[in-house]
Amino acid sequence: KNVLIGLLSTSGRTQRAKGELFGRLDEVQRLFGLTKGEVHLVSLLYCCSQFSPLESLCEDFSKGGFVRFAALASGISRLEISKCLNTNGALLMAGIVSNAGCPQYQLDADVASYLAGLSETPLAERFSKKDNGKTHAVASFNVPAQSVEIAKSLLTSDQPCNILLYGQAGTGKTEFARAIIAGADKE
Repeated sequence: KNVLIGLLSTSGRTQRAKGELFGRLDEVQRLFGLTKGEVHLVSLLYCCSQFSPLESLCEDFSKGGFVRFAALASGISRLEISKCLNTNGALLMAGIVSNAGCPQYQLDADVASYLAGLSETPLAERFSKKDNGKTHAVASFNVPAQSVEIAKSLLTSDQPCNILLYGQAGTGKTEFARAIIAGADKE
């Protein structure tokens, strides 16, 4: 059991509130496709945002010191923590975590409020926007009908899915994605 789980478990919350927090963490992981290490880092930064002595301690660390502390607290390797904090990593790219000046990594205020149960607004509304642009007909793309049907069935299933489109820049991957989503009556 790592220090982080201990902090989250002994935060003075009721069992129901702890369950809700872990459920919200699961939702953040699912929504953003986060790795275990990224979720642990979000959890640590959430703890820091909720406990001012811990927040003060983290503010005094150099970047290397914060990485060592995060690795000890979460049970995740320093290399994995460094990858999670990379400017090209999911946490910083999605705006879940900001780097307000090395090493002060901060959890986005909306994410912290959501995890604390203070906001009922789904994070998907905050971190995404509806595409209102014109879409092409799926049939206008040179994609086999079987592939189109597979993509539509994945998009209409109850389970979350990831679909990888690959090809040269400018070949219509984004336009095809928009068309297939519209064709599946999804947003």
